[in-house]
Amino acid sequence: MKVPRAALLGVLGVVLVVGVFLLTRSATPDPAPPVASAPTAPVPKTEPASSETRAAAVPASVERALEDRKVVILTFTQDGGADDGATRNRVEELEATGSDSFRNDFAVFTASVEQLADYAALVGDLGISQAPTTVIVSPSGDARVVEGFLDRRSLRQYVADALE
Repeated sequence: MKVPRAALLGVLGVVLVVGVFLLTRSATPDPAPPVASAPTAPVPKTEPASSETRAAAVPASVERALEDRKVVILTFTQDGGADDGATRNRVEELEATGSDSFRNDFAVFTASVEQLADYAALVGDLGISQAPTTVIVSPSGDARVVEGFLDRRSLRQYVADALE
């Protein structure tokens, strides 16, 4: 049985179009979708700013918590987002109830993403790109960035890890 030349050219054309599509599709990777519940990897420790430099670029209450060697929990949110509100609530719950194992060892601060510049000396190099984002700074200066919703159990674990 002979296949008409036009049919062969048609099939060849479809194969070429699909092949080009797949090749160009893999050459430009899709941007990663925002992760709602999985935390990002810990951010490597950066060279800590001097007290004078840091004090000029963070609110005084944050500076006092850092000087007292507490775990600092900074949560940046936007108004209106369900994840933002839920994360803010989890962080405020931790502040209100604390934990028997680390009640006085942490300080909580919440701010809108528009206030990121107020915390530039602390979070400027961390690449915060979405809200909500929670930054957990250990007494030694290591910072962990958690983007997206943060549940109660994970938050407590991050604080406990920062105290180790």
